[in-house]
Amino acid sequence: MRKINVTSIQMNGEKIIITIDNIEKQNLSNVKFGFHQNNKFMYQCDVPFRVEGHTITFKFELVYLDNFYQGLPDDINFFECCVILNGKIYDLMVFERNIINQVNYMKEDYTYQYTQSMYLFYIKENKLTLAAGDQFEIVKTLGNHLTNKIIPDYIRIHHENIIFQFNQFSLSKYHVNFRLIDKRDGSMQRLTANILDQHEISLPMDRIRWRKHAEYDLYIDILYGFSLISLQIISPMYYGFTPNGLIKTPVTNLEITEYVLLYPKKFQQGVRNIGVEIEHQAINEGKILMHLKKRIISDSLIKLYLIKEADHLLIPEYCYMIQNEQIQLDIKELALFLKDHHCENQRWKLYINYKKGTSDKFRPIIFPYMKDTFKSYENQTTSLGENGTFTCKSDRANHIYILFENQSKHQENHFFKMTSHCTIRNIHYDAMNQKLTFTLPKKCFEENSEIRLRFKQRQSNKSVQYTFTKTPFSPELEKIMIDLSEFIREGACDASKWDLYLEQINCELNILEISRLGTYDQQIKPKHIRYFPSVNTLTNLVFAPYLTMNNGLSFVINKPIHLSNEKLKTEMEVNRFTIHHGILYGKVTINFPEVKKFDLKEVVLTHRTQGSRKQYRIPIEIKKKKNYDVFTFSIDLKDLDFEKYYWDVYCLVYVDGNEYYVRLKNPSRKVKRKLNRSSLKRAFAYPSKCWVYPYVTQVNTVALTYKTKESYETTRMFFKENLAFYFYLLFKWYFDKKDIWLAFEKFSEGAQDNGYYFFRYCFQNKKHKQFYYIIKKDSPDYPNLIDMKQKVIHFMSFKYMIYLYAAKLLISSESRGHVYDVRVQKGRLKKSLNNKRHVFLQHGVISLKKVDKVFNKKGHNASDLFVVSSDREKDIIKNNFGYDDNEIIVTGLSRWDVMQDKSKDEKAILLMPTWRSWMDDMPEDKFVETDYYHQYFSLLNESNLDQTLEKHHLYLNFYIHPKFKSYIHQFTTKNQRINIIQYGEEKVNELLMRSSLLITDYSSVAWDMYYQKKPIVFFQFDFKDYNKYQGSYLDMEKDLFGDRVFNSDELVNVINEYAERHFKEKEQFSHLREKYFKYTDKNNARRIFESIVEKREKLIKKNHEKSFQYRILHSAKLKRLWRLSRTNSEIIQLSNKLKEKAKRKRG
Repeated sequence: MRKINVTSIQMNGEKIIITIDNIEKQNLSNVKFGFHQNNKFMYQCDVPFRVEGHTITFKFELVYLDNFYQGLPDDINFFECCVILNGKIYDLMVFERNIINQVNYMKEDYTYQYTQSMYLFYIKENKLTLAAGDQFEIVKTLGNHLTNKIIPDYIRIHHENIIFQFNQFSLSKYHVNFRLIDKRDGSMQRLTANILDQHEISLPMDRIRWRKHAEYDLYIDILYGFSLISLQIISPMYYGFTPNGLIKTPVTNLEITEYVLLYPKKFQQGVRNIGVEIEHQAINEGKILMHLKKRIISDSLIKLYLIKEADHLLIPEYCYMIQNEQIQLDIKELALFLKDHHCENQRWKLYINYKKGTSDKFRPIIFPYMKDTFKSYENQTTSLGENGTFTCKSDRANHIYILFENQSKHQENHFFKMTSHCTIRNIHYDAMNQKLTFTLPKKCFEENSEIRLRFKQRQSNKSVQYTFTKTPFSPELEKIMIDLSEFIREGACDASKWDLYLEQINCELNILEISRLGTYDQQIKPKHIRYFPSVNTLTNLVFAPYLTMNNGLSFVINKPIHLSNEKLKTEMEVNRFTIHHGILYGKVTINFPEVKKFDLKEVVLTHRTQGSRKQYRIPIEIKKKKNYDVFTFSIDLKDLDFEKYYWDVYCLVYVDGNEYYVRLKNPSRKVKRKLNRSSLKRAFAYPSKCWVYPYVTQVNTVALTYKTKESYETTRMFFKENLAFYFYLLFKWYFDKKDIWLAFEKFSEGAQDNGYYFFRYCFQNKKHKQFYYIIKKDSPDYPNLIDMKQKVIHFMSFKYMIYLYAAKLLISSESRGHVYDVRVQKGRLKKSLNNKRHVFLQHGVISLKKVDKVFNKKGHNASDLFVVSSDREKDIIKNNFGYDDNEIIVTGLSRWDVMQDKSKDEKAILLMPTWRSWMDDMPEDKFVETDYYHQYFSLLNESNLDQTLEKHHLYLNFYIHPKFKSYIHQFTTKNQRINIIQYGEEKVNELLMRSSLLITDYSSVAWDMYYQKKPIVFFQFDFKDYNKYQGSYLDMEKDLFGDRVFNSDELVNVINEYAERHFKEKEQFSHLREKYFKYTDKNNARRIFESIVEKREKLIKKNHEKSFQYRILHSAKLKRLWRLSRTNSEIIQLSNKLKEKAKRKRG
């Protein structure tokens, strides 16, 4: 059959306007619209049309299908749309993605119902298709279909009708049908439900087509928007329907019964013997009331426990009261207790402990018979507002359990979750007042429905519920206004993208419908037009709403130059990017397919972290071609004042008077091959022992690296790296048998952190024969490994390179890049690291500092096994980093196994501040101007501190973070009791064990001190900046485990206070220890090793998968071919033919 392309589809109520272009020049005397099924012509009708040049426009109204409805079958039919031009039939094909999205997103809005039938236009295999027939079947097939079970509150027979009563929702608001499924052959009968009143419906038995000895399951189907909710009717004792049982009908003389569900007698007896039985339970005025069948007689105090597998929790006495035959549980107190122990979203069985005679009874609390768990759920759940929901009910074994859930988890577990798209119109963004307005259909605001707007961050579990105001806009629309000022002020700390969703909660049907908001009824505009004006935030980022490639409404927070880069749709290839004799030469082919006219101005070289504060602009030479432009440039690098580390290259282009910075990307195969080789031939060295060279980034852009040239960055070393690679390939069969593990720490130059102590444990206990430690020869920590030197490999040695190629597992306290060089972006060794499995032992506990941007599962620093110290930390990693439960192990840190208090002989204070992310790579002259430097310099020279140290005979050790070690000479003091320690001079572990008090700001070393039960003072003079730029997973106001001060005077006062109490930890902080540490038994390294062995097969499997599948799935060529194939009509037609052929074979 002939095909013709549709260039536009517009839907408006019951009218559909279809535009067809490239019509052949002919006299269109006979034009009709029709439908066919399996190449069999079914129906045609006259449709008004208009011809303009080579374009024909149809105005099709669904009322034209009224006659068509009469001959349709009852279920569902699909018809392909076609036009008849002068007797020739043409299929209507749709290849443009924006039209496909527009039509398919409009399923709910653009339907036509005729009594029991529905008509719906949508795209199927790139053909404009009509779905016609039973509306329940259409929604079931094309919409959301949710299934569950329901228990009627009451069932009765009245005049050959079975009447069901459901008090939990109002049936009169929905379109409801009964559905009977034959258990034997799966055949279906659909019967219209008679709505008697708000809660009652009836099933007419005389309409059922009975089959002898048949058995049926009975469902009620409820239409909710473009979703079908199928609820199987059950009861606590019965299920199913059959024509031979309990209820007789005079007309059919048939009986309908429900099969009885009974538990075996042995099971019931077992339950009675082992449990404490209760007659009933209820929730009343914030209390859980349980009435026991028999009074418990005990010789001692009765205790209540919560048990989950091997974990036991003793419920505090203030949470419950036992009187006579009743147990009362205080819900709020119990919820706070569970929250403090980080036991939310977990089922805990309730046990009772009492003594009777010589025996100690430890019994579960149970129901003695099968309870109606579906019915009991409604009565045994109570809301605690924003804190969450508390549930007390029985499981299938009749054990009573309690469950405290936060709001999102409760909705996830107990609500149907549906996803859809919702069309908004009349979008307006007032950038000056930071207000966004749009209109929503009034049907979104139904009774008994809760409406919320939620911003969801991409590639993260973060979301923000946002308030809005609603005002009438028209009879069909409501105007929504969102004040974005608070979100811009508080949420714009990191570069991110957020999508806007509408959440509709129907508590009657337990439905949570999550709708992506967007202008899905409009044509997709060019990319740069879909962005609204940007506004500045309190940081160096800007905020802007925009429409995605599918017209979804989203928000972007990014640096101005990065936002500018993403606005233009660009086709680009970098044909040359190399350094020769200190000059960078570049050649770029570029085109902007959505822009008719553009003006290329210059190339801009920009420092990645400082942005516009450090830029160089270079003129370009342009050559105009037919379909693209080519520009060349050259940059003399000798005259540029570079700063570390990374410099990105942009071209400046003007479109419609607006300037855009477009990052140079997509280097050709030849350029990429050259840049991924040795840096030496394409680099320029400065007299300052620094050098600059080009490289290809992970997002396929070109950039420059400016760094200190390391001693191993030589031609000889790169030759050795390649030689080691070929040596490994030659003896791969031998090295792969070894199962090599490698341990290392920061920059491969330390041996005093978790990597070292885990390696030492494995060495001393002979846990893994092929386990080696990587360290630099000149490292100050090298002596720590003398007694294990047979398992030590020197950094950048030939053996190191071979073993790194062959390693099956990397184990470290830092990211995997530290085993090589975190700044090097090329070379065979660097490339091989991407395929290595990594166990992240952590440098400390993740809580005080947000680092999910660095160690996110989807980032290049991702690990395969993540070590944490508590269930609380596990939840932080799971919810913010994107890791799964089986990728996180709760073991504790290996260095804590050797922790012991050595502070008895001398009283020393350790001052150990952490680094600041917003001060990374800052020049020294700017560092000395920061508040960070002034605060600590003035503290070291504070006279009050001198007096305090002298008075109590104390010493203070100042140890700066390794990232700021190059500035250590700027910190000076004349006080003889203050020692300024260089990085590497002393072990951090030893300093912590010798110290009586720790002063820090946000450093994770606070956990090491807390583990030793020693006091900590948090000196947070720059908390506002820290919270803005870095952030914390811990509530600093409520959850800190030490004193908090904001200036040096407060700090000196707290030091005095602790010195007078002999540095004894305060009780208000000591009782939090169980909450933050799961283990304090000094067996952390053993648990880590056992977890690695347990998960070893999965780690090896992941390694094997990534070695082949990862390269295939992440192939740039395949991605490009896939994108091209989705827009090529010939490929689409070929794929559709193959699909049809496969279907026929299966049939």
